[in-house]
Amino acid sequence: MRRCAVLPLSVLLLLAILFSPGSGGLADDELTLTENIFGARETLSCWVDVPGRGEVRYYAQNDGLWIDLIYETPSSTKKRPFGDGGCNPTALAMAVRMLVDEKELPVIASDAGRPFSLCNCSLNKNACGYGHARYYLTSPRDYDRFLPLVFADYACGNNIRGVRSRSEAKGTVGGYMKYVCAAYGLDLTTVSEQKAGLDAVTAEDTAVIAYCASGGAFTTVGHYVLIAWADETNVYFLDPLCREKYRTNNSSHVHIIQPGLVYMSRSELRYAGISGYIIITKTNAAP
Repeated sequence: MRRCAVLPLSVLLLLAILFSPGSGGLADDELTLTENIFGARETLSCWVDVPGRGEVRYYAQNDGLWIDLIYETPSSTKKRPFGDGGCNPTALAMAVRMLVDEKELPVIASDAGRPFSLCNCSLNKNACGYGHARYYLTSPRDYDRFLPLVFADYACGNNIRGVRSRSEAKGTVGGYMKYVCAAYGLDLTTVSEQKAGLDAVTAEDTAVIAYCASGGAFTTVGHYVLIAWADETNVYFLDPLCREKYRTNNSSHVHIIQPGLVYMSRSELRYAGISGYIIITKTNAAP
């Protein structure tokens, strides 16, 4: 079962544009064009009913809202789209959303070097070479809808920590993740042992991201997925790369409930190629 937001994106974008920093309202035709471009795109973001756990916020790196947006640091010479390499910030967004209420999502803005924004070609202001009008995130609803892009921009260097985790050679590395988590009052630890990783999945106030190495059932190049639940028989995943069919080694061991929500039996888990577990836990500290 998939429950999608019903408020039209065009309305949200219109409000954000009208009240964005430096906006002159709808008198600027380019602002209206930006709003129309995003408003016409379909979204895969939904609340997904995970067996054993209930509803979990789902995001897809290949969502029509941002699949083609440039995901690069300001100094990068490449033009890689978010849809091809956004699994890390997308998985992190799902993990954070499991633990943080919508009203608290804008807390990350206090860690930003500049206001989070996007345009119709880039999630990073410095990666846009066309001077497009920017859509500024201002409300909790904005952050809920575009949370993967917020974390991606943070990984590109839009933060006060001096952290830059988007690499031209290796995609997105995980160094920035602990700072994002800390902003929300969350602890982050990593383990390599399967038992410790899976035990954490069912622990209270905890979310677990798995890194899958190339050659496994999920990927040919390396991939991050959220482990949404685990019972005595099966392990359930929310895959940031939403797909109707897997074309990977050992793909027959990935069972699709619906695109984005899949499971593997515990006996099949060795085919997933999981080499590490990122455990994110709520603390008593306020964000």
